[in-house]
Amino acid sequence: DDYAMAGTATSDALAQAKLRLKAAGVELESDASQALDKLKPEDAVELLKYIAENCNYLRNPSKYILNACANGTVPKSQSGGLQPASTPAVSSVGDPETMEQLLLKAQQVGVMLSNEALTSLAQLPPEHSVELLEFVLDRAQDLRHVSNYIVGTVARGFKSQKGTKRGGESQEAVQRYCKHLQENGIQLDPSAHQALGNIPANDAVEILEFVAENAGHLKSPSAYICGSVSRVSGANGSADSNWTPESVGMNPQHVPSDITFLERRVLSVNASSQGEQIDLTSYLALRCLPEWHAKEMLDSLQARKGAISSPCNYIQAAVSKIIRGQHGRGYAPY
Repeated sequence: DDYAMAGTATSDALAQAKLRLKAAGVELESDASQALDKLKPEDAVELLKYIAENCNYLRNPSKYILNACANGTVPKSQSGGLQPASTPAVSSVGDPETMEQLLLKAQQVGVMLSNEALTSLAQLPPEHSVELLEFVLDRAQDLRHVSNYIVGTVARGFKSQKGTKRGGESQEAVQRYCKHLQENGIQLDPSAHQALGNIPANDAVEILEFVAENAGHLKSPSAYICGSVSRVSGANGSADSNWTPESVGMNPQHVPSDITFLERRVLSVNASSQGEQIDLTSYLALRCLPEWHAKEMLDSLQARKGAISSPCNYIQAAVSKIIRGQHGRGYAPY
């Protein structure tokens, strides 16, 4: 009897979610409806709630549902119900096409933004909301709670970093920031210190400033630093931009014309390593991740070279943890 009552309650919740979606003016295409029918009823309810609450940001809700079903990224709504009065108009949060692309990227990263975060983004000029969202999505794996970070950053007063370039910093300034972090209970591991030494002092100080101001939002300050150093190195043209077979010690005739970006990155990491090489099993594990996530993992690995004794164990353990998190949490809002 209890089981039957639970099933009836779920069916009622699903019917109510469909009515909310219709009230929001969203008509789903047939393939999206069919994809929903294949989900567990409770997952379909959560997905429909999320679409209803955030339809202003999605030009194609059906496409979003199809992607969610295909990727297994079912959101867990933080809102108790539809709140159209508090949902900002899409025109106030940047170009609709750009925002939709960013929300689809957020879906791939496993980030489902809360209504509070979306409302905070709407308070910024459109170009600043896009800049902030791009920033946090690139660092989503480092942040404890993406939505909280957005809300807090807007509340403190978001300052655009575009067009600004720091200058005149020295290695002494880098050391002062490291000491400041240590005095405040933030211990950086050797790989983070090593990574900071591989980039200009101006860039290192900028990264350390962010860590000092946002340590509470970061899962691992050291991991964030290593990832940021890799991003800076890539922006400066030192990561993969000049890749050739010769650069990794290979005969060009032994490299297929359709070699992938991920394959090039693995070869580059192996060529720069003095120890264990990334093997086929670990490469296949990386392919289970979105390309951007695999790249960030390899960037972090390369930035920590010498500090990780077994890249293969590191990759396989990290991929397993990510996949367990996806299946276990169903991608709850960060």
